[in-house]
Amino acid sequence: VLAYPATLMICDEIGFWEIENMKQTEYYNKVIRSRIQETREWKIEYKGVNLNDFFTFGQIFCISSTNAQQGILWYNWNISSYNQYRFCWLAKKGRTLEEYNEIKKTMPSDEFDSVFAAEFSSASGGFITLLEYKDAIKDYGAPEAPPISIPIYPGADFAGEDTVSRDVDETVMIASINIKEDKIDKVKVVYTNGFPLRCKKEAVYDELKKFNTIGIFAYDKAGVGDSVKNDLIDGHVLPEYKIEALTYSLPNKSEVYYNMKRLFEQRRVIIPDIPKLKEQLLGLRFEKTEGGHIKVHHAREGLHDDWADALANSLWAANRGSAVPVEVTIVGASNEKVKEGKKKKRGEFVICSKCGEGYWSNSSCSICSEDF
Repeated sequence: VLAYPATLMICDEIGFWEIENMKQTEYYNKVIRSRIQETREWKIEYKGVNLNDFFTFGQIFCISSTNAQQGILWYNWNISSYNQYRFCWLAKKGRTLEEYNEIKKTMPSDEFDSVFAAEFSSASGGFITLLEYKDAIKDYGAPEAPPISIPIYPGADFAGEDTVSRDVDETVMIASINIKEDKIDKVKVVYTNGFPLRCKKEAVYDELKKFNTIGIFAYDKAGVGDSVKNDLIDGHVLPEYKIEALTYSLPNKSEVYYNMKRLFEQRRVIIPDIPKLKEQLLGLRFEKTEGGHIKVHHAREGLHDDWADALANSLWAANRGSAVPVEVTIVGASNEKVKEGKKKKRGEFVICSKCGEGYWSNSSCSICSEDF
C-alpha cells in the first residue's frame, strides 16, 4: 500500500473508523499521511503553464461527524497547519432554530453534538450529573408489589454464581411503568428490591409472579447458557416473547445505557431516592471509544453497578414496550362484492391480567385462550 503515492486521499466518516489492532492516529499516519508525501512535492508544467498554481497535489480530505474529543478527527482538528471547516445542521438554508432545539430534546447530548451540532463533546466524565439525578427524584416511595393493571417493566441484575461474586454482589430488581405527566411521556419506577446476598434466583421468580401485568422482563445474561430464561419458561412464569436476555457486549451496553442517559437528560424519568442507587448512578464514568460506543465503568474501586444495571434494564424494557398496540384485520383478495354486516360492539379495550396482552372486553384474550 505504501508503495503507491496518491494525489488525493478522501477519508469519509474518519471519526468512526475502527482498525483492527491499530489506533486511528497510527493508521492515519502510517497509511494515509505517508501516501501523499511524494505527490505534494510534485512540480508539473503543461505547455509552459505551472499547474501548481491551479492545483494542489498531495491533499488529504476528511469529512465526518464528530466523535467526541478523541480519535483522529479531534487530532486533525487541532493541527494548526490544516484547514478546518465546521457545518452544523443549521447551515442548510430553510432550517430553523426552533426545529433544531426540538430535535435536541429527543437525543442524548453527545449524540446531538455529533449528528446535528458538529461539536466535539467531552470524551469522558460523569455519566449522570447530580442535577439530573436531583430532578428525577420524587418522594413517593416504591411499593414492594404494586397492584397495577397497566404493563410493568421489571429489570434485574443477577449476582454472579461464583463464590466471590455471591459474597459481594447483590441481586437487584427494579420495575417501572410508562406514564404521561404534563403531556410528556415519562418512565416512573414503581418497584425496587435489593435481595439478600447469596439469594437464589427463585426469589426473583417469586417476585415476578406478584406483578399483575408484565410487559417485558429484561436482565443481563452472564455466560454462555441462559438458565434464567429457561427457568421462567419452564416454570410458566413468563412466555418467551416477554423475556429479554441482554448480553452486555460493548454495543449492547451502549444502547441500554444511552437510553437511560437520554431519559435523565430530558427529565423524563422519575425515581425514588435510594442511597445505593444514588451512589452507583453518580459514581458511573464513561469513555467514548473510537468506534462511537461508550465504556461505562465505576469512579473508584469497590463501587458496584448492580442497582444501576437493574435500573438501566428496566428503563430499556419500558422503552421497548412503549409502542401503542394496534388491531389488524387481514382480508383475503376476492372479486366478489361483500355486503358489510351490522357492526357489533366490541366493548372496551382492556389488558389481560395474566399475560399483559390487550383485547376487546366482548371477546377473550387471544394468548390465554390457547395452551401456554
